[in-house]
Amino acid sequence: MTACDLTPYSFCKQIQDYLDPLNEIEVWTDQNLKFGDQWRNLISEKLRQTTFAILLISTPFLNSKFIKNNELPALLHMEKLKGVLIVPVILEKSAFEFVTYQYPDPVEGPEEFNLSELQAAASLRNPCQH
Repeated sequence: MTACDLTPYSFCKQIQDYLDPLNEIEVWTDQNLKFGDQWRNLISEKLRQTTFAILLISTPFLNSKFIKNNELPALLHMEKLKGVLIVPVILEKSAFEFVTYQYPDPVEGPEEFNLSELQAAASLRNPCQH
Protein backbone atom coordinates (compact mmCIF):
# COMPACT_ATOMS: atom_id res chain seq x y z
CA MET A 1 0.00 0.00 0.00
CA THR A 2 1.45 3.37 -0.96
CA ALA A 3 1.06 6.51 1.12
CA CYS A 4 -1.56 7.80 -1.29
CA ASP A 5 -3.59 4.60 -1.69
CA LEU A 6 -5.44 4.64 1.60
CA THR A 7 -8.86 4.79 3.14
CA PRO A 8 -9.21 7.31 5.96
CA TYR A 9 -9.07 4.57 8.59
CA SER A 10 -6.16 2.71 7.03
CA PHE A 11 -4.33 6.03 6.88
CA CYS A 12 -4.97 6.52 10.62
CA LYS A 13 -3.84 2.95 11.31
CA GLN A 14 -0.55 3.51 9.46
CA ILE A 15 0.07 6.72 11.41
CA GLN A 16 -0.72 4.92 14.67
CA ASP A 17 1.61 2.02 13.81
CA TYR A 18 4.36 4.50 12.96
CA LEU A 19 3.95 6.49 16.20
CA ASP A 20 3.27 3.62 18.62
CA PRO A 21 6.96 3.03 19.46
CA LEU A 22 7.14 6.57 20.84
CA ASN A 23 4.64 5.64 23.60
CA GLU A 24 3.89 9.32 24.21
CA ILE A 25 1.66 10.11 21.25
CA GLU A 26 -1.97 9.06 21.15
CA VAL A 27 -3.58 8.67 17.74
CA TRP A 28 -7.31 9.03 18.28
CA THR A 29 -10.16 8.59 15.81
CA ASP A 30 -13.87 7.99 16.20
CA GLN A 31 -13.05 4.29 15.86
CA ASN A 32 -11.81 4.51 19.46
CA LEU A 33 -15.40 5.07 20.62
CA LYS A 34 -17.02 2.15 22.43
CA PHE A 35 -20.65 1.21 22.93
CA GLY A 36 -22.12 3.31 25.72
CA ASP A 37 -19.52 6.11 25.46
CA GLN A 38 -20.83 9.64 25.73
CA TRP A 39 -19.40 10.28 22.30
CA ARG A 40 -20.04 14.03 22.04
CA ASN A 41 -18.33 14.70 25.37
CA LEU A 42 -15.45 12.38 24.53
CA ILE A 43 -14.85 13.98 21.13
CA SER A 44 -14.97 17.47 22.71
CA GLU A 45 -12.49 16.40 25.39
CA LYS A 46 -10.09 14.92 22.81
CA LEU A 47 -10.29 18.08 20.69
CA ARG A 48 -9.41 20.21 23.75
CA GLN A 49 -6.43 17.95 24.48
CA THR A 50 -5.02 17.72 20.96
CA THR A 51 -1.78 19.33 19.86
CA PHE A 52 -1.80 18.00 16.28
CA ALA A 53 -4.73 17.22 13.97
CA ILE A 54 -4.76 15.48 10.60
CA LEU A 55 -7.88 16.27 8.58
CA LEU A 56 -8.69 13.66 5.92
CA ILE A 57 -10.41 15.88 3.35
CA SER A 58 -13.10 14.26 1.22
CA THR A 59 -16.57 15.21 0.05
CA PRO A 60 -18.17 13.44 3.06
CA PHE A 61 -15.80 15.38 5.35
CA LEU A 62 -16.80 18.68 3.77
CA ASN A 63 -20.52 17.76 3.91
CA SER A 64 -20.47 16.64 7.55
CA LYS A 65 -22.56 18.97 9.70
CA PHE A 66 -20.95 17.55 12.84
CA ILE A 67 -17.47 18.39 11.59
CA LYS A 68 -18.60 21.84 10.42
CA ASN A 69 -20.55 22.71 13.58
CA ASN A 70 -18.50 20.98 16.26
CA GLU A 71 -15.09 19.59 15.41
CA LEU A 72 -13.63 22.27 13.13
CA PRO A 73 -14.74 25.28 15.20
CA ALA A 74 -13.17 23.63 18.26
CA LEU A 75 -9.94 22.79 16.40
CA LEU A 76 -9.63 26.25 14.88
CA HIS A 77 -10.22 27.82 18.29
CA MET A 78 -7.55 25.55 19.84
CA GLU A 79 -5.18 26.42 17.00
CA LYS A 80 -5.55 30.06 17.92
CA LEU A 81 -5.30 29.45 21.71
CA LYS A 82 -2.62 26.75 21.90
CA GLY A 83 -1.07 26.65 18.45
CA VAL A 84 -2.55 23.27 17.53
CA LEU A 85 -1.02 22.15 14.24
CA ILE A 86 -3.72 21.30 11.67
CA VAL A 87 -2.68 19.38 8.56
CA PRO A 88 -5.22 18.70 5.80
CA VAL A 89 -4.64 15.57 3.72
CA ILE A 90 -6.67 15.82 0.53
CA LEU A 91 -8.04 12.37 -0.31
CA GLU A 92 -10.06 13.33 -3.38
CA LYS A 93 -10.97 16.23 -5.59
CA SER A 94 -13.55 18.35 -3.79
CA ALA A 95 -14.71 21.88 -3.05
CA PHE A 96 -11.99 22.11 -0.38
CA GLU A 97 -10.74 25.52 -1.49
CA PHE A 98 -14.21 27.08 -1.48
CA VAL A 99 -15.53 25.92 1.90
CA THR A 100 -15.17 28.33 4.82
CA TYR A 101 -15.74 27.65 8.51
CA GLN A 102 -16.73 30.02 11.26
CA TYR A 103 -15.39 29.77 14.79
CA PRO A 104 -15.50 29.72 17.77
CA ASP A 105 -19.23 29.68 17.02
CA PRO A 106 -20.13 27.82 13.79
CA VAL A 107 -22.97 30.26 13.00
CA GLU A 108 -21.93 33.61 14.44
CA GLY A 109 -18.15 33.35 14.19
CA PRO A 110 -16.89 36.00 14.41
CA GLU A 111 -13.77 34.41 12.90
CA GLU A 112 -13.89 32.80 9.47
CA PHE A 113 -11.34 30.41 8.03
CA ASN A 114 -10.77 28.49 4.80
CA LEU A 115 -8.82 25.26 5.26
CA SER A 116 -7.06 25.86 1.93
CA GLU A 117 -5.04 28.51 3.78
CA LEU A 118 -3.21 25.61 5.47
CA GLN A 119 -0.43 23.74 3.70
CA ALA A 120 -1.98 20.41 2.77
CA ALA A 121 -0.21 17.05 2.47
CA ALA A 122 -1.65 16.65 -1.06
CA SER A 123 -3.17 18.99 -3.59
CA LEU A 124 -6.50 19.15 -5.37
CA ARG A 125 -4.65 18.45 -8.62
CA ASN A 126 -2.93 15.42 -7.11
CA PRO A 127 -5.03 14.12 -4.19
CA CYS A 128 -4.22 10.96 -2.28
CA GLN A 129 -6.41 8.26 -3.76
CA HIS A 130 -8.37 6.01 -1.43
